[in-house]
Amino acid sequence: ADRLVRVVANADDMATVYGDAAYGAGDLLDDVDSGGCVNQIKTQPPVNRGGLYTKDDFTIDVDDDTVQCPADLVGDGSPPSPRRSFTARPVTFGGRTHRHVTARLWRGDTDRMRADVSTAGVSFEIDAIVGGLRRDGLVVVEGVIAPEELAVMRADLARLLESTPSGRTEFEGHRTKRIYGLFAKTRVFDHWATHPVMLGVLDATVGPAQLSAPTGIQIGPGERAQVLHRDDSVYPLPEPHAEVVLSTMWALDDFTLDNGATCFVPGSHRFDPDRRPTADDRVAQAVMPAGSVAFYTGSLWHGGGANRTDAPRLGVIVEYVAAWLRPQENHLIGVPAELMATLPEVLQELLGYNVYPPFLGYVDGRHPKRYLPNAQRPVRTD
Repeated sequence: ADRLVRVVANADDMATVYGDAAYGAGDLLDDVDSGGCVNQIKTQPPVNRGGLYTKDDFTIDVDDDTVQCPADLVGDGSPPSPRRSFTARPVTFGGRTHRHVTARLWRGDTDRMRADVSTAGVSFEIDAIVGGLRRDGLVVVEGVIAPEELAVMRADLARLLESTPSGRTEFEGHRTKRIYGLFAKTRVFDHWATHPVMLGVLDATVGPAQLSAPTGIQIGPGERAQVLHRDDSVYPLPEPHAEVVLSTMWALDDFTLDNGATCFVPGSHRFDPDRRPTADDRVAQAVMPAGSVAFYTGSLWHGGGANRTDAPRLGVIVEYVAAWLRPQENHLIGVPAELMATLPEVLQELLGYNVYPPFLGYVDGRHPKRYLPNAQRPVRTD
């Protein structure tokens, strides 16, 4: 009820009603003081169940703390349900109970169904992000990058995409372009890769870390969904183990259900070591507007979504790995030393010029940064 009131009280935003099987997004009424608003809703049974989509108007009623939906809700072959009220308590449609039904802020496409919003709405603060990661394995923070900066980022990546080939494998995506060697080619992500919030989340989840596989990813029209996978599976570590990988997906375009928003299995970061996703596991998508960032753990089952639109979808993955493990991309060779010497010191360390305590990564007994061009090289006297 508290969340519901907060949504209706903010006329500049949009309202979303969501639960295990009911999602929606739409414009608020101009006259929100009247105590209600009209919206659009789509309902969908879980992906492993039979059922049909339906869509109709629904009304948020602040006085009653309910959301009224006149649509026929169909699932599991049961007859259409009568008009129901979505409340903060579990409600039953078609013989099934759907929990976590509530409302929240959402700035998004009013014509698209929200696949999963329990991961969104977190502030760009360390504790909030870490809490969401521990709970769901993925958390979305909206409105991080300002529109003016987004335009600069898109323009610079568009320059790089002109000479970037399409993927070579099913995993890369034959209709997807991937900008590897990101920090050797552009400076637009230096600030965000080293942001204090980013570093704080890293410290709380992985510990001392370095960049692993930063990649610009443009999913083209007609691309199929990527196979679900875990980013930490490339490391032959005994399981279970502590988190060793943390990834961020930065949305430079709106991420929608239709254009390839990242798919993931909520809570799969807590799976037993030998468990893989099955048809009984709910697959959600990280729908988010441009300028947002999704944080997710290396142990989460996820994959790029299919692009069923006629326009590409651009995002950038900035992935980190524990500093005692080998990164996927070799930045020491990929980023020329002359360029590396000009970068901020914290970015140099994230790109491999670091020492993991007590002394992993030294060069001739000294810190590797001492051997960058124009650095003061040590003089050995022994």
